[in-house]
Amino acid sequence: KNIAEGALLGDETTGALTARGTLERKELEVDAGVLTSVPVLRNEQPEDVSTMRIPIPLFKGDNLHLCLNEPYLMTLLTRADGLESESYYYCRIFYDDDDDFATEVFSSREEGEPSYLRPGGFVRKGRYGIEFSSAVEKTAHIELGLVGRGSVAFSDLSLMSVSVIEEMYDGRKVVTQAEYDALPAKLRGRVLVRPDSMFSLAGAKMVLSGGVPFREWVNPAIFWFGFVSLLLAGTFAVAVIMRKQWIENERYPLPVAQIPIRLLGLDSNDSDELGSGKLPSIWKNRLMWIGFGVTLFWCLMKIWAAYNSSVPNLSINVPIGPYFNDPGWGGMWNVNFKVCSVFLALSLFMELNVLMTIVVGFFLYRAQSWIGHSYGLTSTAGYPFQGDQMNGAYLMYALLVIFFTRKYLWMVIKRAFKGGREAGEEHEVMSYRTSLVALAVCYAGIAAWAHWAGIGVSGMLVFYTIMLLISFVAAKLRAECGMPFSTYFPWSVMAIVPLLGGAPLFAPGGFLFIAIVTELLVIRSFLLLPGIQVEMIEMGRRANVVPRHIVTVAALGVLGALLVGGWFVLSNAYATGAEIGGTGSASMGLKTHWFRTYGSYMKAADQEVVPEEASAEEGERVTKRGGVKPQVWAFAYGAGTVAIATTLRQFFAGFWFHPIGFLVGATWMAQEAWGSILLACLIRFSVLKVGGAATVREKLLPFATGIFLGGLTAYFIYAVTVSYLKFFVPGTKSVWWSIWAL
Repeated sequence: KNIAEGALLGDETTGALTARGTLERKELEVDAGVLTSVPVLRNEQPEDVSTMRIPIPLFKGDNLHLCLNEPYLMTLLTRADGLESESYYYCRIFYDDDDDFATEVFSSREEGEPSYLRPGGFVRKGRYGIEFSSAVEKTAHIELGLVGRGSVAFSDLSLMSVSVIEEMYDGRKVVTQAEYDALPAKLRGRVLVRPDSMFSLAGAKMVLSGGVPFREWVNPAIFWFGFVSLLLAGTFAVAVIMRKQWIENERYPLPVAQIPIRLLGLDSNDSDELGSGKLPSIWKNRLMWIGFGVTLFWCLMKIWAAYNSSVPNLSINVPIGPYFNDPGWGGMWNVNFKVCSVFLALSLFMELNVLMTIVVGFFLYRAQSWIGHSYGLTSTAGYPFQGDQMNGAYLMYALLVIFFTRKYLWMVIKRAFKGGREAGEEHEVMSYRTSLVALAVCYAGIAAWAHWAGIGVSGMLVFYTIMLLISFVAAKLRAECGMPFSTYFPWSVMAIVPLLGGAPLFAPGGFLFIAIVTELLVIRSFLLLPGIQVEMIEMGRRANVVPRHIVTVAALGVLGALLVGGWFVLSNAYATGAEIGGTGSASMGLKTHWFRTYGSYMKAADQEVVPEEASAEEGERVTKRGGVKPQVWAFAYGAGTVAIATTLRQFFAGFWFHPIGFLVGATWMAQEAWGSILLACLIRFSVLKVGGAATVREKLLPFATGIFLGGLTAYFIYAVTVSYLKFFVPGTKSVWWSIWAL
């Protein structure tokens, strides 16, 4: 809440501010195309000083208005003009009737220049973490001043408490009821009162609330839950539409889902066995238990070695670089051959051509370092533009898949207009009509959400479409090929922004939103969910689950993530503080590289506003121009390679190289899992040649299931061990980064 909102709109007659010197009001363009009446301080002589003061009362009525000893963010827009060398303007804070200021927020001589966001030349100034001390008795004053000849206009003063953010890292201040009663009224701002008896209604309320300031989190929860729920609803509708094409027509094997399918007995062809209560045959398979035991021993030894250096380390982690140390390679071979039990187990369920394609695709990407070094391309900042390549590859693949399945999609549209369900569609989660209507509702919801949030409707509709296309590809790759690791998504979605119109389409608020979405959703595990939706729908169909129950479970999962997940994260943060509890720190949350990207895009937009600059040597006007940017070439390269591979695979059945090689070759998944994938490829190939497909199906895959369960059990044991050491052996070193891939 901005407790100084509208303060600059008043004048001396209303008592909203007091002025000394020359104070005028002018209609100026603060926001693009909008004239606003703003206060302007003006001095005619070098010795003149003009000021205006805005009072911020400690109380409004009986309610505390200004919290003392709590951090605030203060910002405002300024536009200076005609300043001389000794002139400057400032913002200071005074307490009550004191003559000396308590805090100087800023002091500046900067004159504004037109920009895309502020064509009127206004510049935002301010400071984070301002605190008002307990010395304030009645009123704090914000003084805006100009010293020396010139003028300065002020607008959009904002003073907002940031305690809700700081408390996440430091924890909330907790006092007893007696301590609270002893506090002066002005110091009772954001303290959390612990009841005298925790075995009371008030105690239960405190425990269940976790000390979370829910009121401040309502708008952020609505904002993020609105977007995430609409995105997941859209991907769920796409999953329903594509299930028949992918599972029945193209017979995708769902490699990642094969483990739960086997553990639940859904791979049985005996309809009487399903729901009979009998233990699925995999649980009685000797090879599964052998794989489980061997893997559990291997992983536990790695954990033990991480804590005790005298224990032999059984990890497989071999640097490749020393074997190819010629500088001419340009760092192409600076990777490690690593084997992780979970990655290996999941890879054993993948097809041979997919496994080999991922390894080849990874080293084709790495070869760009060699080529770049040989031809001097590495001198270009950002080479080989990994994110742009992936963006082009993902979007091109999505469009090509839609094109090559156009007949099926046209059938879906016709079935939607016809309505009802035909024979064989009884177990579909939703009808095609409902799915298409759901997609339309999602787009309408995104438009309404963007309008409410004020971040540009058209830009958010375009971004929502991009996210659906990326989710579409992520789900297809998981269903068709399988993925042993999570981070196989285009991590630099924000790089698409300038290619699609930049600031005019997405607006600055949209820029920031896309940057945060890229960090929170795209490069994390969120985009695993579209593929999981496809698997969940198919597994529910095989288990004869009532279709509407699957929809209900999916909706409850999203709601549970908000309520249970949100409560868990926030209650832990506010209880002990993320920094104290070891779950995060303020520096971890900065992610400044994403905001540097935002800054570069806004700078480019500013150059569009002022396209010409003076040449210092010739004194003439020249237009800023340039050729095609390297990022565009990288985008085109990613799109082109995937287009070639997809087209060849579409028209030549024997073409073994899958487009997944170009889609995920540049990802962290490929870098971390290529060793496990290569080993799985060699194992699967050897078993296939020696024993045939039946041996792979009946012996190797049960063994792989055991490997997976053994790895998961080791992770569980590690979690229990870490919890014990944290509480009972404080100070024990963390070994997570040395064993995260068991």
